[in-house]
Amino acid sequence: MNDMTTAELVRLDQIDDYDTSFSARSWRNDDWTKTLAVTLKRTGKLDPVLLWRDPDSPEGKLLIVDGHYRIAAYRSLKRAEAVAQIVQGSREQVLLQAAHSHLRGKLPLSAREQANFTWKLVREVGRSISKAELVKLTGMGTTTISRMRARWTELLQKAQDDGEDEPDITGDWHRDMKDKPVGEPDALKDEERTKAVQELARAVRNLTDRRKHKVLAQDGSIVLEAMSVALGDETVRALHDFAFSSDEELLTDWKAIEVAHTGPEMPF
Repeated sequence: MNDMTTAELVRLDQIDDYDTSFSARSWRNDDWTKTLAVTLKRTGKLDPVLLWRDPDSPEGKLLIVDGHYRIAAYRSLKRAEAVAQIVQGSREQVLLQAAHSHLRGKLPLSAREQANFTWKLVREVGRSISKAELVKLTGMGTTTISRMRARWTELLQKAQDDGEDEPDITGDWHRDMKDKPVGEPDALKDEERTKAVQELARAVRNLTDRRKHKVLAQDGSIVLEAMSVALGDETVRALHDFAFSSDEELLTDWKAIEVAHTGPEMPF
């Protein structure tokens, strides 16, 4: 999509791991980092990481366009360098390159991650590429992208009418697709949301730890049955849609599930 240099070795201290401008991931998958580290240790190589240097910060570090997990794997093995290709182009062009890479990545995006990155493209790239090109780049449906474009136009107009420089958004399409109801608390910031997800994930892992619940070693399906009983069928279906749906319109509103659910409360 953009011109790239041939693969070369780049020192890790020249790479900014913390900038997530081009990342589509909602949270870190440590198991995938370990899998890549095992591959790197066994074969001595991984696919080249895609990097970009911001023309506005020529002395700054290289930003990761695609390959945060690969960089994490290199670091976990105490490597000093990574095999990389340098992407050339403007920020908008590089964002499109990132979308191209994400769609074809070995670790698939969740439906929500896919929708959120598409929403980011709609906001930052605008109409410089066609709807058909966005569909091809992201894998999202034409109807969804049309809704995103219409929503962004609406939010820009609202911000202008209110005398604001930029629309007040979260970056999460599922939350930004409609106005916040009067009286509803402000949405969590990205860092707060990530922290909450990680805390709840730890609690769930603790509940399903075979070392603490020996019965799970005898019958692992107990975990699935227990979750179905505790959460209810509607929530289980929503979890499936969240992970595997190709269109955010199929994602169920969690608040609606919460109201409908009358089962026992979870112990966390």
